[in-house]
Amino acid sequence: MSDVTITNAHERIYLNLGEDIPAGETDFTTLNDVTWCEDKQGPHDLEYVRVHPIDPGAVQRRKRRITSEFLFASGVAPNLRTLDALHRALDAMLHDDEQAGGAGLTPRPAGGQNP
Repeated sequence: MSDVTITNAHERIYLNLGEDIPAGETDFTTLNDVTWCEDKQGPHDLEYVRVHPIDPGAVQRRKRRITSEFLFASGVAPNLRTLDALHRALDAMLHDDEQAGGAGLTPRPAGGQNP
């Protein structure tokens, strides 16, 4: 890894693929003169969104905060069994959301079922 730091990088860009793409499946490596732009230029452009890595410690701190808020709001006296059950439920929600392409922090709807 290098010591280079890039500032003011765009959160979202489009790879401009051009107009002369044949119908059907096209291998990206066969394209010529691909450029990028902040805005979509043509119907075949590919959107790229910058993803920020999630700090595992931040996820654990969020789980603890959510657990504390839930217990306080529900009036439930915390004990190890209750905390363990809540942490397992939060882990399941985070896993389900990550599998669906989310950031891992979207709550599951009431009833425990995913949409």
